[in-house]
This record gives sequence, structure tokens and C-alpha cells, in this order.
Amino acid sequence: MQRTLAFVTTPEGEKLVIAKGILSKILDTSAGGTDDAELQWKVTDSSAVCEKMISEDVKLSKQGYKTIAIAISKNQGKTFSFVGVLPMIDPPREDTKKTIAFLHHANIR
Repeated sequence: MQRTLAFVTTPEGEKLVIAKGILSKILDTSAGGTDDAELQWKVTDSSAVCEKMISEDVKLSKQGYKTIAIAISKNQGKTFSFVGVLPMIDPPREDTKKTIAFLHHANIR
């Protein structure tokens, strides 16, 4: 799945749904086709905000970052507001070179 939900209660008793995942699925769960998750949404933020975030996400990926997008719902998943994108560096594992060589040896492109 390209998104995950957490159902939390704040110390003040407020019930929240927090979504994390790839940006496209956090902005609109129907992106790339619908999935079978119970909660489906499109964030309530303006399309200009969403377009800007998509543009920034592309820039970050070109710089080698992986990103996790976050959205939050304060009404049990009826509507979600976009919170932000967390860029992360995901360096190759130590055995990546060996794995690629093995794949090439097996005639896998």
C-alpha cells in the first residue's frame, strides 16, 4: 500500500486520523487508480497548494531525496488537510553493487 493511517487520541481527547505515504496518494487517494482501503479522500487544500507540493516533490526526488507526505483529519477521516512533505536521504545499502552485479550476471536488466 502506498499510504498508512494512524488513528490517535491527543492528551486533550481529540481524535485524529494521520495519513502518511507517497504524495500523490496523500493528496488524492484515487491517484493512480482506486485502492481497497476503507477511507478515501482528496485533501481540502487549494489546487495551487497541491500543485506547488507536487512540483517541490519532483525537485526533491531529482536531488536524491525520498519523501513522505503527511495529512491529518480532525473529523474521523471525512476530510483531510495537507501537513507537509518530509524529505529523507536513502543511501544505497552496502551490498547494492554486489546485488546489481548478480542481476546482470543473471541477464536481468
